[in-house]
Amino acid sequence: MKIFVQPSLLSTSFIPRQNPLTITVWILDDDIYANPNKLCVQLWTNLITPNWTSVDLDEEQQHKIIGCGPDESYRVFKVVISTINIDEGWYEFTVRIKREEWNDWRWMSTNEGQNAKVFISKTENLNHREDLNKSIFYEKIDDEKIIYSLRGNVDCWCISSSAKSNCGLPTRINFGRIRNLVQYVVLQRLSAWWLIPVTGISKLDIQHKDVLYILIQQSSGHYVSLVPMASGDCICSFRSDENGGLTLFVVNDSECDSHARFVVGRGYDPYITTKACMDFINEINGINTVKTNSSIETEEHFDYDQIGFCTYNAFYGRIGQQHIIDALNSLEAIGVHIGYFLLDDGWQQVNGNRQLQKFEPIPEFYPDGFKGLINNIKVKFPYIKYFGVWHALWGYWNGVDPNSELSNSYRVERVKHLDEIIHLVVPQDIKKFYNDFYSYLKSQGVGIVKVDSQGSFDLIDYGQSRHRRWWREYHDALKINGEEYFGNRIIYCMAHSPNIIQQVLSGPDSFMTINRPLFRNSEDYFPDVHDSHAWHIYVNTMNSIWTSTLYSLLDWDMFQSHHKFGEYHAAARAISGGPVYITDIPNKHKLDVLEKCIVNTPTFKITSTSSLDSSYKTSSPTRLSTKLPQRILRSEGPALPSFSSLFRDSTKTNNLLKICNWNNKIGVLGLWNCRTHKLLDIFYLNEIYGLEINNKINNCNNHEHKDHIEEYALYFFKNKQTHVVNSAKEPVSIIVNAEEFELVTISPINYSIGKSYNKDFTVKIAPFGLIDKYNGSKAVISSEFISESVRQTNSFNDTRVISAENRQGRIFYKVQLVGYGECGFYLDLDNGKLSDTKAYLGSKLLKNVKYDLDKKLLSICLEKEDMENDGQRIASKFLNQNILWVELFLEITIE
Repeated sequence: MKIFVQPSLLSTSFIPRQNPLTITVWILDDDIYANPNKLCVQLWTNLITPNWTSVDLDEEQQHKIIGCGPDESYRVFKVVISTINIDEGWYEFTVRIKREEWNDWRWMSTNEGQNAKVFISKTENLNHREDLNKSIFYEKIDDEKIIYSLRGNVDCWCISSSAKSNCGLPTRINFGRIRNLVQYVVLQRLSAWWLIPVTGISKLDIQHKDVLYILIQQSSGHYVSLVPMASGDCICSFRSDENGGLTLFVVNDSECDSHARFVVGRGYDPYITTKACMDFINEINGINTVKTNSSIETEEHFDYDQIGFCTYNAFYGRIGQQHIIDALNSLEAIGVHIGYFLLDDGWQQVNGNRQLQKFEPIPEFYPDGFKGLINNIKVKFPYIKYFGVWHALWGYWNGVDPNSELSNSYRVERVKHLDEIIHLVVPQDIKKFYNDFYSYLKSQGVGIVKVDSQGSFDLIDYGQSRHRRWWREYHDALKINGEEYFGNRIIYCMAHSPNIIQQVLSGPDSFMTINRPLFRNSEDYFPDVHDSHAWHIYVNTMNSIWTSTLYSLLDWDMFQSHHKFGEYHAAARAISGGPVYITDIPNKHKLDVLEKCIVNTPTFKITSTSSLDSSYKTSSPTRLSTKLPQRILRSEGPALPSFSSLFRDSTKTNNLLKICNWNNKIGVLGLWNCRTHKLLDIFYLNEIYGLEINNKINNCNNHEHKDHIEEYALYFFKNKQTHVVNSAKEPVSIIVNAEEFELVTISPINYSIGKSYNKDFTVKIAPFGLIDKYNGSKAVISSEFISESVRQTNSFNDTRVISAENRQGRIFYKVQLVGYGECGFYLDLDNGKLSDTKAYLGSKLLKNVKYDLDKKLLSICLEKEDMENDGQRIASKFLNQNILWVELFLEITIE
């Protein structure tokens, strides 16, 4: 593409009236548009007058565009439209261009449906509260059907209606149009197992599929979250009628009349509002969302801070022990040490109807059995801590073989499932089934289970309410035995069922161990379907708006490092906040992709071996060996879409998908191009959710406070460029090529004021972490200026400024890091000249120190041999022991 417009055509922009609307057009400076040709660029819009009219854009000097190639430049045209006197409502615009000598305009959209849409919102106090009937619905709801709860700054209502038994057949209850709806995103059931996002404007259009979550932005600026409840045996979902009215779709599987409920929240922050709704639902359902002291602290929940491997896309079909050994040998050969191995579908003994016959693996494929195989693996690959296996919730896809040995121990019953007859263990025997199954697997050395097809009870015919109700006994059996035998190391897969989300994974107190289970956040990774890759990243990002409220780690699924889209997926997993595990075909790895996901920690002297697992002790009493797996740099929180990405389908509009996360006070912004052509887009710091600015966390309530901020240094991972932002509303322009990505590290700049030869100077520094890793800022534990007397001022907890008057032009800076690699810093001076920069590990002077004056980038290559024996212990749970950290000291000399 040669011409880019932001806000992009086909997109919708929400503009509060007090904010101006800025429209920018970038035109590639070549061919017919090249200088010195005079271009006329106009906005064609109904924003200014009721009738469509033109508005000229002014050409500006080219500003910095990250990702712009060395041989390309863009002409920039801009117009800023005041919205103060524009009435609230919907408007559109497009762009047209012509050279002075042309007779005709060249239009950026060829029909009305391709225009950009703008909603101008009137200014309103978001703290003003109104009741449900005034703020949400046009049609009045009787007060006796409403329960109100004020949760922080979020108004929450639970609306209840009677639900007849009706033999499990669905009924509909209409609540009419929602007031002041501007735009929305819903999570719709693609199937009984998976949710996908659907966006829209003006009125709801969700007639044909069940919706489990709705987020709306109203004309006032408020966010409204709606969640249909799953309570007891009454399951609700949303649809709309042909007029856009909200319809509650109710299935009561109980033999008695019940209540159909849904919860509405209204606030000024989409994520806080959503969380308030889910907390309200938990309260209504009697679920405690606070972990109590009854929890059994068996093992740490950082098991997934290691890189893992899953067999599914590597082998498909039936898998034998030689396949497993081949995969592990292949990883060992390139120096990748996984911490867990998942054996997916293909190991079980089943019949032709896809029904389970025995607990044991296929004997001809596993001549040593699981026990012999797993023991051999842990001897040959001692860094593998967990071996996991896959199975379906019903045992296998269609349950249990009624003619097998299993049917002699557990009663099975015929059930109609879609167009098939399957056989399921009856609920009276399912706890025994799971106890026996998991007891066997545990005795063989299995430590993780991936449980698939969990939403399948929702596919049993509506008329079979008794069978549909069995989901509860099955999940009780899974949870109880999963905790007892595996410490809750369970992957909940194909589990996007309202019953599971709201009644199983809703709160920590429903589990007795401290481990959080994994929750597969989207449908499968499909390496051979080209269009699925961008869609996969988009779906996971958008689903997290709601699923991030669950008591689980969100699992974005496996990927293949050697695939064309290997890095595209790897980087997304790295900032997702969830696990990172691969499904590479043996001997087809892409090592540089894997190395960017993992961090190696050096060996170090052990001061005490009492806390170490005996399997990790070596023949030498003074240091650890390579028996430890390689860890990933996992953000503690889930990745979430930025405010500007909430209501945009990034697979259909010319906008980058913006994915936010953070590590301590360092922000992470992922920019994914989900289109098949190059995109030029802009971002602002105040749209990055969770980023702390001026000691305030970014959310919608404090946007107006962010004009005056301290400086932030940005590092662009792919482009290897730096940039400084002085205002939260300062636009940053970036180009990302088709189906590629960029990762931006956003670090607060710390200051040290000093004197050199009686001249004042200021050193400005910001840590980026390990800049050769996708999520390298996670490697930063802390950073601070220190005095010669080691008087510490912690920049992450107190101030960013420290006086340096008595240091004779020298500044000292300390950063604590996990692991080794290329460590990067933004480094600049005011009123001074950099004379020298030295870096030390302990007393050891490091050699690989480089400073790029143009980029203001200080990089220090920390090699394994540099860090040997320089590590110290830090109290952080990882692999049942304290992890390693090192202290890096900078000595900066100023002339």
